[in-house]
Amino acid sequence: MNRYLCAAAAILTASTLGCSSTNEPLESQASGTLTPSMSPTSPPTWETTSPEPVDPLESFSAEEREYLKALEKKNPDDYPLEPDYVVESTLESGLEICGEVAKDVYDEPTKAPGGPNINRLIEIVDEMSYDSGGVDSDVAGPAFKYLCPEHAKMWKRAHSGFTEGVQTVGEDIKPGIYHTASGLFPHSGSGLVTDCYWERSTDNGDTIANDFIKNAPKGVTVTIRASDGGFTSEGCGNWLKIG
Repeated sequence: MNRYLCAAAAILTASTLGCSSTNEPLESQASGTLTPSMSPTSPPTWETTSPEPVDPLESFSAEEREYLKALEKKNPDDYPLEPDYVVESTLESGLEICGEVAKDVYDEPTKAPGGPNINRLIEIVDEMSYDSGGVDSDVAGPAFKYLCPEHAKMWKRAHSGFTEGVQTVGEDIKPGIYHTASGLFPHSGSGLVTDCYWERSTDNGDTIANDFIKNAPKGVTVTIRASDGGFTSEGCGNWLKIG
């Protein structure tokens, strides 16, 4: 074979095996093996972080947070810390109670401005015990403790009292020494009681002791015993525990 035919054969052989710009062995290219420079690119790795927990009470004051937490701890079904509209409603109830005391007890004294009217506060306590006006009685304690602590002492004192009518000893009222509320505080009335009837009775309704007071300038005092079943009063006004 002449030299021209040999050169053509060499070119044909190289074309069949494939050409490469690298110096790698032809056997590696022919087998389809991936070399390091031909490796596919790995997908990027994304770092994820957990979101910081959000405090549902972050926007409230420290006093409001304590009030809401106290109610949630006391009754989580009725006063959960979320959703927002429940929390707002719970806070409004507490502020309503504090506002009611300021309005009815301090703005409407019977003698001079600025003093508490214990009679009105006893009535508020009684109204709340029946969940009157949509105000839950469970809200009152935490409200006075955290939202308006300036009223807490008077509120606690009013809880020892009761309004006139029929009371069950041990349930509605506790045993103790009671005095008509008017006159016990400077802004609660003159202390004068007229045409007042009271009666202590057994569980069966039998009379243990009773009295009708026509005129008592300094009020009336009655001792209610643990063995009593009930206490009834008419025309005496509210009562407050003094012992």
